[in-house]
Amino acid sequence: MWKKSSPDYIGIYGPDHVGIFDVSTGADLSKTWPASPAFVVMGLGFSGDGKRFGVAGQKAILFDSMTLREIQQLPGGFVEATGGFYSNRDGTAWAAANTNGVRLWTARQSWKPLPGSLDGNSALPYQLAFSRNGRRLVSGGLDNTVRIWDVETAKEAATLYHEAAEGIRIKAVAYSPDERQIYAIGDNASIYRFPVSLDDLIVEAKKRLK
Repeated sequence: MWKKSSPDYIGIYGPDHVGIFDVSTGADLSKTWPASPAFVVMGLGFSGDGKRFGVAGQKAILFDSMTLREIQQLPGGFVEATGGFYSNRDGTAWAAANTNGVRLWTARQSWKPLPGSLDGNSALPYQLAFSRNGRRLVSGGLDNTVRIWDVETAKEAATLYHEAAEGIRIKAVAYSPDERQIYAIGDNASIYRFPVSLDDLIVEAKKRLK
């Protein structure tokens, strides 16, 4: 059983059950919500503002966190999530990872595979991270790289390589609070730091998109 949280709620999910709990009171909100979706749940995530949560398996469905009502099923060729379900702050972009790489959905486009994520990330699922402004998505790789994606275009903005991580699989990634560093955990249980400036990445992304 795994957990994902927002500022106000905690979500707990397993293959055949989803539970939603109020952080302040500990109340089990799932008692008044259909907590057994009609598909195997392999990922659960909240938008950064806590207003939405989504569950993913063979499908990807978004819910309103306050009313627990379904908002929409994300259309367009979704492939079963096995590496979690992740959102930007306002819930306008969602990403999922599985053994075939990363897929990205935005309000402007249906699910789109990120082709470069297949090169080094095809052997196992892993953790993803959105930047605070929701414009960048970070994924770890099996080729000791961290890749940064432009959310609007679904194109790779930068690939960061850690020389000390030769042959290491990056399994989890996270931004530092100031978003000038990306931290990653390798399969050897070591933590790696990738210095990066978002301003520099935006400039680099614009160059690549011309």
